[in-house]
Amino acid sequence: MTSTTDGPLAIEVPAPRGAQNRSGFSRLLPATRAQTAIGLLALMFLAGSFGYFIGVRNAGVASPPEGSADIGFLYDMSAHHQQAVKLSMIELANGSDPSVQVFAREIIRSQSYEIGLMQMRLGNWGFDPAERPQEPMAWMGMSLPTTDSMPGMADDSELQALREASGATVDALFLALMSDHHAGGVAMAQAAADSASDEWVVDTAGRMASIQASEIVEMNFAREAAGLTARPPGFTPDFSSDRDQTADMDMGESPDGE
Repeated sequence: MTSTTDGPLAIEVPAPRGAQNRSGFSRLLPATRAQTAIGLLALMFLAGSFGYFIGVRNAGVASPPEGSADIGFLYDMSAHHQQAVKLSMIELANGSDPSVQVFAREIIRSQSYEIGLMQMRLGNWGFDPAERPQEPMAWMGMSLPTTDSMPGMADDSELQALREASGATVDALFLALMSDHHAGGVAMAQAAADSASDEWVVDTAGRMASIQASEIVEMNFAREAAGLTARPPGFTPDFSSDRDQTADMDMGESPDGE
């Protein structure tokens, strides 16, 4: 697959019809898609800001060279994460299965936070997060013209299919695209954990590889439990779904034991 990357005033409004009858935990959840969108934007801002703040606390570390695996990984994984957030936003807007939407919310939360961490780290080392010093994937020995063609990235037709789908088809397509996306992310993160020189980058990459490999397994379980197809219309895999996508991935503990 290849792809193109692409303070409102708070006022009190009447509760939507049926909201008065919600009880327990459900009363804490957004009642409308507009409320969901506002909540997600706030969540992304908070997660990214917190990641940025944590990055500030780690300032002052000597910078690896611009052509290093450390720098290349932070640029490439930031772009990879940005598409994962985009896919998750579409799922939350159009999907229907609550168990699938749990994954979308967690991806938005965790990967927005990690984007903040990675971009702040680049800034601390004197690099502009918007101006990369090397071609995508060059640090892995496979230079690509754009981040759009990195392994696991959804292409334009797949993004369009996800936007235009409805109901269970959205859920199935999201899980298929995100499992493929995670598989590409795991390969990148494992390569960085093996070849980066900065301890923070090595630890961060190892943690990402472990978490995303585990989430592939969890998403496959969720797909099977919901009776969703692994090959929905509009999906072309980068990584084979005919075998365990985690077979070649390190499923051990992350470097810090998490």
